[in-house]
Amino acid sequence: MELLKIGGLNNAKMIPIVGIGLTKDFFEVDFNDEMTWNKFLQLENYHSAQFAIELGDNGFSELGISQGDYLLFQNYSYDSVREKIITVRSEERYIIRLATNVTPDTSILTVPANVYPPLELMSENIRIIGVECGFIKPHDDMVIIDTNDL
Repeated sequence: MELLKIGGLNNAKMIPIVGIGLTKDFFEVDFNDEMTWNKFLQLENYHSAQFAIELGDNGFSELGISQGDYLLFQNYSYDSVREKIITVRSEERYIIRLATNVTPDTSILTVPANVYPPLELMSENIRIIGVECGFIKPHDDMVIIDTNDL
């Protein structure tokens, strides 16, 4: 995991903050309707993040990631995701968890110190949407553009 602190960047890109995500329960967000995305986070242009999710609970507090922090995700590749934070879709709902054990048959998704019970899901019924590639704690130099304010 990579903690970033940025602000006032000359060579920057904007990524959508697609919503508030949870580690405890499934949540809903529309990844298909870009028109519903009204907040964007400024990052260094070289960063691999494709989207951000604001964490809505404290399931990753053992990792130093708190409610209100922004998790940065890149698109899933076929590299191993074992022990990485992932966003998973099951039907039309999502959850953010550690990929403890992902096999072709089942996937076990957890949070550190088992703050919430592990989830065991049939791998054929889930899709990994993104793999965490950093996080940002709210700070004074952070730049978030809200298109509702324009």
